[in-house]
Amino acid sequence: MISSSESLQSTLLTGSCSEKSQASFQMYASLGVTLILNFLLLVSFYDTTWAPADDGIYAHLGERLLSGEISNKDFQSIHPGLINFVNAASMWMFGPQLVSLRFPLIFIGLLQGIIVHVLFSRLWPWLGVIASVSLTGLGILQYVNPTAHWYCHVLFIALIGVLHWTRPSSVGRLFFLGYLIGTIFLFRQLTGVIGGIGLLTYLLIESNTSGKNASQDFLFSRLLLALMGIGLIFYFVSHASLSDFLLFGLCPIIFIGLVLFFTTCTNRETFRIVWHLSFGAFFSLLPLLVYHFMNHSISPWIADTVFRAIHLSQLPVFIEREYGTLVGISLYTLMNSSGVNALINGSYLFLLSIMSLVNGGLLLWTFLKKKQEGTQEFISSALPVLTMFYAVVSMMYPVLIYLYLTIGLSLLGVIWQIYDSNRARTFGLMLAVFLSIVAIHFHAGQPRGQSWAKFMQGEKVTLASVAGLEKFGLKVAPLEGETYSQLVGLIKQQTNHGDSIFVFPNNAELYFLADRPNPFPFYYLPLGVTNAKESHALIQSLRKTPPALIIFNSSDENNTDVSALIAQYVRESYRPIQKIGDFEIFSLSQS
Repeated sequence: MISSSESLQSTLLTGSCSEKSQASFQMYASLGVTLILNFLLLVSFYDTTWAPADDGIYAHLGERLLSGEISNKDFQSIHPGLINFVNAASMWMFGPQLVSLRFPLIFIGLLQGIIVHVLFSRLWPWLGVIASVSLTGLGILQYVNPTAHWYCHVLFIALIGVLHWTRPSSVGRLFFLGYLIGTIFLFRQLTGVIGGIGLLTYLLIESNTSGKNASQDFLFSRLLLALMGIGLIFYFVSHASLSDFLLFGLCPIIFIGLVLFFTTCTNRETFRIVWHLSFGAFFSLLPLLVYHFMNHSISPWIADTVFRAIHLSQLPVFIEREYGTLVGISLYTLMNSSGVNALINGSYLFLLSIMSLVNGGLLLWTFLKKKQEGTQEFISSALPVLTMFYAVVSMMYPVLIYLYLTIGLSLLGVIWQIYDSNRARTFGLMLAVFLSIVAIHFHAGQPRGQSWAKFMQGEKVTLASVAGLEKFGLKVAPLEGETYSQLVGLIKQQTNHGDSIFVFPNNAELYFLADRPNPFPFYYLPLGVTNAKESHALIQSLRKTPPALIIFNSSDENNTDVSALIAQYVRESYRPIQKIGDFEIFSLSQS
């Protein structure tokens, strides 16, 4: 006979098992929905929204690697190199087409979606679906391009996952974090530096001690925080407008200042953190270091990735814009909206523009509130802290595309922070759903360069494949496709397969699509020819070994005084044969 106590225990156990089974079912079911939705979205848009110059640069450099050329020795590359090897491997696996560079984006899109789902599903299984799809819709779908940014993006999300899922005392945690941040740096230097500042700041918060120590015991951590803060301030003064600083830079600077004032991370613990992170970062660097050492290319590697990379960030094209313009356009649209679509898209653009500021503002408010309450432990989550710093990446080039590189993570930071409040949680979920629907419905898969009037009205351009471009494989606007079809056709008609052509100031995609060699190590004139001395050397090279064709884009925003000097020489020494769109094509005078 079963006693009543045994019956009660059996009932409790059965109920407990039933609840666990239901929770597991919801977890796996929501993960399945996340994978299906993200896969459908990525497959629907993976071959759209190309950026000719960017796609062309990555394809051109990847192809030069595949042909046996040595990175930085035979051709310039301002990225440390991992992105070129990834793109070369993608073309080796899937064929020498621009579309081949998009297939890894499907994989990393799914991978980051899984990580985000697992992070947010612990709060609520179906929140994982909303968070993951929002990240996809506001990220890769808006700029489907084989840029180094997306590889940094997924690695940064993995880094946040490691911070959430491992204990601070676990063996190898700091080493692995260092390896991840080092790998991010090897895809894109600035992202690695900014991400490293965010990571170090968080680790110094996490490692605070509750014991009584003298102020000199915290000297190393405070010195480190001061150096990182000064470095960020220098970057902001050098590159940011006032509006950009307020939207992206103010909160990280204030946050570092607060952490510096309140930190109780001892010198010994700070040294341990820095040493283990550096050790992990060194191991991420080792393969590229061996590659350049064996190919005697360390010196040009450093010259490209340090000095020319710094020069790139100082070009007018990168400093003549500001995100305050987007705020102004969105507010003007909202105050003068002429329809539902304008109201929707005006609100959408305004929310995107301020999302990083909202995430940082919430973080500062929470920090000060907990310190006022006397709470020793500031925050248990790395997500909002690191996303606040990561948003600084968008300041490099204040255009909508660069905003999409970080906005999804900023949104996730906001949702994470407000989830404990029922009313704020509902608002956060509605915000994520609204932004995702607008992004996917109106803007995903649309070409760059649309006017703001068309953007606000949500007007869509019908995309189509381009006939006659064997190395293309993408869908673009018909007019743009026709331009490139004519350009490539003319190049092939006027030259033989081994003949070199010279394209400036940008547009390396023409080397790749026309299958004609680039006679110079550089692919981007403002980066390869930075002064009058180098421009005269280039002119001498053109005289000595003239390319069969020279193609000049006179309306390109990347034109400088140097490109004007080169254009003057070309017009004097070559004869114009045709103009297609904005491209002027020149052939040798004696031809």
